Amino acid sequence: MFYLVVRKDLRPRSHWPAEVLSGHLQWAGEAERAGRLLVSGPILDGSGGIYLIKAAARAEAETVTRADPAINSRCCGYELHEWDIKRGRTLFDA
Repeated sequence: MFYLVVRKDLRPRSHWPAEVLSGHLQWAGEAERAGRLLVSGPILDGSGGIYLIKAAARAEAETVTRADPAINSRCCGYELHEWDIKRGRTLFDA
């Protein structure tokens, strides 16, 4: 299953503690290498970010999402949406 996460900044990124940003980037790299995080990036208006998670169930997607230091530090909130992808390139065929 695929889960779309819309991360919403609760405070501007410029006000995040340095360890939150570095931890967020490290989390993203580890989740990507583990095959959980497929794509990610910031929303260009500065309001947050979006990422796509591959997980067997919603509970697993919640666990991956809540491990993000940007979220567990409460610098950000999030919405998690189960996404039934119907079309896409080979990235989503795995």
